Amino acid sequence: MKKRTGWTLSVLALGGILALLAVCTGLVTVNGCVKGDDAEALYKRGMFYMDDSNWVRSPARAVKWFRKAAERGHAEAQYELGCVCMEGNGVKKDPAQAVQWWRKAAERGHAKAQYELGCAFMEGNGVEKDPAQAVQWWQKAAALGKPEAQYRMGMCCLNGFCVEKDVSKAVMWFQIAFQYRYPPAVFALGECYLNGEGVGQDLVKARAFFQQAAQDGIEEAANALDEHKAEFEAKAQEIANAQAQADEENSRKVVEQINARTECTLGRCYMYNESIKDPVRAAAYFQKAAEKGLDAAQYELGKCYLTGSGVEKDPARAKEWFQKAVAQEYEPAKQALKELEETEKQPQK
Repeated sequence: MKKRTGWTLSVLALGGILALLAVCTGLVTVNGCVKGDDAEALYKRGMFYMDDSNWVRSPARAVKWFRKAAERGHAEAQYELGCVCMEGNGVKKDPAQAVQWWRKAAERGHAKAQYELGCAFMEGNGVEKDPAQAVQWWQKAAALGKPEAQYRMGMCCLNGFCVEKDVSKAVMWFQIAFQYRYPPAVFALGECYLNGEGVGQDLVKARAFFQQAAQDGIEEAANALDEHKAEFEAKAQEIANAQAQADEENSRKVVEQINARTECTLGRCYMYNESIKDPVRAAAYFQKAAEKGLDAAQYELGKCYLTGSGVEKDPARAKEWFQKAVAQEYEPAKQALKELEETEKQPQK
């Protein structure tokens, strides 16, 4: 490798300095620092200098570009300028100036600015305290999808703060904020389900919301899980027992249906198989299966009563069994019932 001389290194160093100056003065674009004089380009240049990973990061220079873009009506720049004025980042801290820039962005429909403006009015920070104004701005931000504002609106509705108390609407706002997995809203939903506020009490859902909120760092949720541990575990056991009972009942019904089909099959064998024909036994099997609710057996038993096969003839009872089978949409029973009703309409000889 050719050894570099002191002169060569000096040239490289000078080139680096010139490149740095070019970046700092905005003459070139580096890593997203957009060259141009329109508001969007000015805003992006400000974001470039605000980037923590940027080797030429300069909040003061960022403020310069934010201000240029903000003065041209760029809502995002107005919001960012409000933030740096409130924090004193790259510029002297000035809450009143921050509120002015947030208001400009908020009036342009900027959700984050609307939310911050609401907080400023609520705290009296940079503006005279006005809770009603705060809620109005939060409502605007909430409608634009700001989860923090949606949660705040939920709390306002829950407590009747500057709005009419409406726990159902509070739950609605919490549920919307939950879609963004905003931890305080997740915890609030847990409390609603725990206490049955705006929704039916549901300890299973309450526990699930508290668990998620606790995972997201909400200490109150972890405390709620400990405080109501016995209730949650009792409910879980109750559900487990109910499920076991339901499973047992379903198993019983399955077995009953299998038995009913077997009985109906035996009934048909004794009714229609000439080698073992026994109408009385057939009717007895049909009766057992029909009482278990098997539509085919109800139909067969109806035929037995209609013809007097294996039982005493009784058209009225035949009609009852046909109707039971028809109620279960058993097609052969529909036709049999129709024919029986037509027969009933005929004049008696």
